[in-house]
Amino acid sequence: MAYYSPDDTEGETYRNFLLTLTIDQDDEFDEMQYASSENTRTYGELTVEPTGTIVPGARSTVAEWLPLSPSPFQTMCSRT
Repeated sequence: MAYYSPDDTEGETYRNFLLTLTIDQDDEFDEMQYASSENTRTYGELTVEPTGTIVPGARSTVAEWLPLSPSPFQTMCSRT
């Protein structure tokens, strides 16, 4: 998945992250986002802004993950 911060109006900068969803035996739902740090080469919890945009990624033919454009998502959400 990819996260675009609210100030990214052109859709050029994004942060790849891993989304985990868990439902426990009491049907309680938990969601966590993890991102890697290029400096430390470790994973940690990703903190996102409520007005940011999260989009699914798509695997390219050269075996890298590419984010889908946030524009269609933002357009769809602005209609509701």
